[in-house]
Amino acid sequence: MSAPVNDAGRPRIARRRYHLHLPGVIYAAVAVFTAVGALNSQNNLLFWLFGVAVAGLILSGFVSGSALMGVQVEREAIPESAVGGALVVRYRVHNRNRFVPACALTITESPNARRGRPLPSWTAYMPQPAAFVAHVGPRQTVHAEAVVRPTRRGEAIFSRITVSSTFPFGLTRKSVTFEQEQGAIVHPRLAPLRSGLLRMLGPQGDGSAAALRSAGLGGEFYGLREYTPGDSHRLIAWRASARTGQLVVRQTSRPAPRRLWVVLDIPDERPAGDRMDAQREEAVSLAAGVAKAAFEEGYAVGLSIGEGTRLAARSGRLALRAILTELALFDAPRATRPQESGRVPPPRRLDAFVVISERADRRTWTPGDALRLSADAPGVWSFHAAGTLSPEARP
Repeated sequence: MSAPVNDAGRPRIARRRYHLHLPGVIYAAVAVFTAVGALNSQNNLLFWLFGVAVAGLILSGFVSGSALMGVQVEREAIPESAVGGALVVRYRVHNRNRFVPACALTITESPNARRGRPLPSWTAYMPQPAAFVAHVGPRQTVHAEAVVRPTRRGEAIFSRITVSSTFPFGLTRKSVTFEQEQGAIVHPRLAPLRSGLLRMLGPQGDGSAAALRSAGLGGEFYGLREYTPGDSHRLIAWRASARTGQLVVRQTSRPAPRRLWVVLDIPDERPAGDRMDAQREEAVSLAAGVAKAAFEEGYAVGLSIGEGTRLAARSGRLALRAILTELALFDAPRATRPQESGRVPPPRRLDAFVVISERADRRTWTPGDALRLSADAPGVWSFHAAGTLSPEARP
């Protein structure tokens, strides 16, 4: 399974507008009072001051407006992140003007929805991303970054980018909004596990009973194949080569790591109440932490969630990424992830199992030698706790 691909199509302008904000309102009120005083007193100095005030207001709107007319903002592909980690949203800012620079640009993700459409979903996952660009010269391209910390796992959808400026006097604010729908995957938080928690499950793989019958650099005979330039002469099977009339070399089997299945045993429906939902999220974080620790210990890790989701046990960074993505999206109402193709092999006799539930009193059928962990008993598994494994948790 692979993560959803970000749709970073070229954005289009959705809206241009001026905004009333407090400094501009105060400035306009002072200008009006100056005009009233000038009319009542017929004082030339007050007329001059009123003219300067009006000129400053017009100049402020003209400079910022003409500069933003030529600004193009595009959101780059958003990398995956985790709850509590840093999510970096990068923007590409291009100034198409020939002579006018763009200064003091503020780039934000708009939380407002288009007419007739729901709010963008990123508002439920993280604070508002915001970036600042001091200067973009004519025909120049710069990059800006907004760093936020997600608070919830899932798929955050971004839809509208707003770039605004109050340059040069801060009196009027001009903004341009671009439409660019794009998704970002937020993985669950990795629960910190106590050292040696998985070592009680036994060896990760010794190359004998747990060996895969596949070509590699092990010691057991696997098969013969045709000689290719670069093969060592020590691997040539001379008798077989004499029988076939062409050079063939011996292949040996490679030992495979022991397979470990992370079984997330939680109800299909989301619980009601903040406390129950927090236990569910803690169980998902615990599953993510166990998966990462198992990869670091040398296991090939598979994932099982209820009856509908199962990922084959594999090794490598891509396998860990697939598990974290599945844990992030398995209960999402609109998951855009593609389903894994191919039939997942069933668990074998020598496989290890770690069963994770929300509560310690939840009991479903699992292998008798499985390691049982629950979100409501952090003293058993947490790195920050000093408890010991209970007899029920031991495999």
